Amino acid sequence: LQLLEQFRGRSGRRSEKGMFIIQTSQPDHPVYRTITGEDEGASTSNRFLAERKLFGYPPYSRVVNIVFKDYNASRVELMGEAFGKELRKAGLSAGSSIAGPFCPPVEMISREHLRVIRVLLRKDSHLKANKELLYGCVGQFEVDRKYNGHIALDVDPV
Repeated sequence: LQLLEQFRGRSGRRSEKGMFIIQTSQPDHPVYRTITGEDEGASTSNRFLAERKLFGYPPYSRVVNIVFKDYNASRVELMGEAFGKELRKAGLSAGSSIAGPFCPPVEMISREHLRVIRVLLRKDSHLKANKELLYGCVGQFEVDRKYNGHIALDVDPV
């Protein structure tokens, strides 16, 4: 909603009026009803925030994508699975979640196969310890498996 509102605002900044068009298969979605003025914006925003809080999504959490890259498809799959198991054993605090590994929408970049593990870390008193645990797990995994240079951390991806 915020990005669409920002884009709509920028479409009319010149001397001429801008045109903002959204093509969707879900015209009754609350986001589109809010933009068109059919729904009360503040109540919709509050409802979206409450939903995001319930499911532990930003702004109530930090999202960290752990991206595995490798020219060998079976090895990237194997390493992603192995790291996922080790991370689950490591014991992030309650309220944190781990999903994956999974194939991202773009499965290959520059002939390298990709796998992603997505971690949601609640913004609470355990956030710093969870981040340190996560970074420690990645470092130790790279050393133990001799898998340096294949893992990247993407914090709060777009």
